Amino acid sequence: MSGVLKLLYVEDVGFGPGVYVRDLLASSDKLVWQIPGQWVHCRWSPAGDKIVLNSIGAIWTVNFDGSGLLKVLSSTTQSYYYPFFSPDGKW
Repeated sequence: MSGVLKLLYVEDVGFGPGVYVRDLLASSDKLVWQIPGQWVHCRWSPAGDKIVLNSIGAIWTVNFDGSGLLKVLSSTTQSYYYPFFSPDGKW
C-alpha cells in the first residue's frame, strides 16, 4: 500500500454496516467486510495489511482483503471504543 492514498470508513447502506476502503486517487470504494452488527470505529495496522474494528461488546481484526475475520476481545458487560494497533503492529 506504499504510495497509495486510501481512506478506511464504516457506512450503513441499508444492508447493515460495512467497512469500506476508498481509493482517493481513483475515487473508488471497496467493501472489505459486511456482517450484521453495529460497526463503529476502524483503523489500519501500522503495516496497512490489517484492520481493527469494534462492534458493541467486541473488538475484531480482519485482513485488508476482507479475509480472516477474528474476534480478539469480547464482553457481555463492557463496550469498547476506538481500537488501535500498537506501533509495532503486534498487538
